[in-house]
Amino acid sequence: RKLRQEDLALLSGVNVRSIRAYEQGKNDIAKAQGDTLQMLAKALDCTIEELLNWNKLYKGFAPLHKQ
Repeated sequence: RKLRQEDLALLSGVNVRSIRAYEQGKNDIAKAQGDTLQMLAKALDCTIEELLNWNKLYKGFAPLHKQ
């Protein structure tokens, strides 16, 4: 299932503008605050390591499109 940025913002508590910036590569998610990484990983049901590895593999934060 696709997860919209707005849905991830609601689930995680992370500002939708930040999520957009991570996904578009404007902000480096690897430099995000630890609590932001924790909130995103929890909402996406993955570990912080998986979140950061996804970013390395796909050149931008895009787990929003995870099936």
